Amino acid sequence: MSFWVLVFILLFLFGILSFLYKIKLGKREKNSKDNIQVNEALKNFKSSFASQKDKVVLIKEIDLVESFNRFPFKSEFKEIKKKYKNEKLIFTIENTQKSFYDYWAVKEFDFFVIFENLSKKNFIVFSTKVLLLIYSEFITKTFNLYKQTFILAVIPAIIFKEENKGFKSIRPESLNEYIDSQFLEFSKQLNKIIEMIEIQLQVKSKEKNKTDFKVNEMQLKLIEAYKVLEVLPTDSDDKIRKAYLKLAKIYHPDKNNNEYAKEKMAQINDAYDIVVKERNKN
Repeated sequence: MSFWVLVFILLFLFGILSFLYKIKLGKREKNSKDNIQVNEALKNFKSSFASQKDKVVLIKEIDLVESFNRFPFKSEFKEIKKKYKNEKLIFTIENTQKSFYDYWAVKEFDFFVIFENLSKKNFIVFSTKVLLLIYSEFITKTFNLYKQTFILAVIPAIIFKEENKGFKSIRPESLNEYIDSQFLEFSKQLNKIIEMIEIQLQVKSKEKNKTDFKVNEMQLKLIEAYKVLEVLPTDSDDKIRKAYLKLAKIYHPDKNNNEYAKEKMAQINDAYDIVVKERNKN
């Protein structure tokens, strides 16, 4: 092999390697820009979410309005500290809040892992808009769950226990068990939220048009029906029936005088009909 032929081959190989490197570098730069865009969008969303009006909550049992505007649902308990000059009480409330937050942080990590795994498997390409849309749904549901368990149940229970008073017909000495049960309920429902998001994304990822992020109308109705019933597609028929009856006891207009109860009960009935019909069909 002549010297010039060897030089030509080496230059050709060098050109290919340079081309491949530029492609790889271009992908890195694109990923870097995408990450910056996502991080900026998440930062703006978190700031906006924390400032919404519903982050100021009336806790009727203690006749106090408290702010929970530290993302995603944390509070400095300024109003509680003004009313209750008890360091032990405040420490207990703050420590319990940390337990709820720590568990949520693990689930938030799982949320982003779902996106990462689906992206790696080339099931779907997620835009910043789509990621933000689903993250917003996750956070909103999380806050509502936290409000029902920690804010409206655990906080007054801790305060009543410290004052040696009963809460919701529960004796003071049994309130620790009640508080633990609320944390378990928060954990259980948060797991369901994550599982439902993963199922929802997997259904969407099977569609041919990945960038449009669409599913057919029946799939959307079925996913929404499971959400309304607060169950998973993998749950048994008996478990779904029990979930329906449990919700009916809460929202049936004969037992619930709130304005939204009638509308909520109609949603529950429709959701149950959709799930039952789909399961009977299969």
